[in-house]
Amino acid sequence: MSLRSQRAAQLRLYLRAQLGGICCKCGSSVGLQFHLKVGDGRAHHLMSSRDRTYFYLRESVAGNLELHCQRCHGAATTAKVRFVRNQRLFQSIGRVPASAPSAGCSTPQIRSE
Repeated sequence: MSLRSQRAAQLRLYLRAQLGGICCKCGSSVGLQFHLKVGDGRAHHLMSSRDRTYFYLRESVAGNLELHCQRCHGAATTAKVRFVRNQRLFQSIGRVPASAPSAGCSTPQIRSE
């Protein structure tokens, strides 16, 4: 493992510790993943592992990073994707969702404009 990779691995451990070391939704300490509160789509997944680690550090400093277990991360990601798809549909018929769901929440309430 190169020195850069070692530093990135240490930084990921540091970030996990700074974020509490457990899933912020259910408290699990198994299968933890970083989750952006306000996402950038999948752009950060196109980065190298090292670059993505430094991206997560910047997001953490900005208060935009959470730890989720695999189950909660999947639920949060699915909710965001569903919200974006529904938002496009509702805009096309003249209605928009009231607000984006928080991670793991149900479908947002709809309001007329």
